[in-house]
Amino acid sequence: MGRAEQKIKELNKEAEALRDRAKQTERALDVKMEELETFAGQHESLRSLLAVRAERIRELEVAATDQQRESVAESERLTADHERKVAELEDQMNRRLSDQMLIVADLRAQMTRFGTPKKATEDLEQIRGIGPAYARKLHAAGVHTFTQIANWSDADIDDIAAQLKIHAARIRRADWVANARQLLGQPAASPPGDDDEPTD
Repeated sequence: MGRAEQKIKELNKEAEALRDRAKQTERALDVKMEELETFAGQHESLRSLLAVRAERIRELEVAATDQQRESVAESERLTADHERKVAELEDQMNRRLSDQMLIVADLRAQMTRFGTPKKATEDLEQIRGIGPAYARKLHAAGVHTFTQIANWSDADIDDIAAQLKIHAARIRRADWVANARQLLGQPAASPPGDDDEPTD
């Protein structure tokens, strides 16, 4: 075998070795490409998932904002309704209080006018000019005590006279008011006129 042939053989061996390395490199590149494609697919899936989640978050934020607005509006509506009801109740209470105050004032005026009885009934016939018939009529009119008669005003005398169906002048001449005050131990001047006013 000549030197040329030997050289050719060596070159053939080197070429074969290079071809083997090239195949190995190609296989390795194929594996890497598959890995890259898999990674690219995963990356794209992640990007899609992130986009979906971002959109969902935005929707939730919008919904939460709308819900907050609705909650605030509902709270304001309830507050206004509560304040209106409180104002109505206060107005009703004020009106009732005013009515009660008028009733109390009227009762106090009546107490001042007729007096507060010391006991259920006193003997009104002790007053000059009042006999059994007048006493019964006075009781029927709600007059039972000397204090009530002692506190009569001119208007009260007119009112009582009308209920007794007599002239008010008769009550004034007999001076029932002064007599009642005397029976209560209060000073009272004797009225002018006949002291012997007939009783009934």
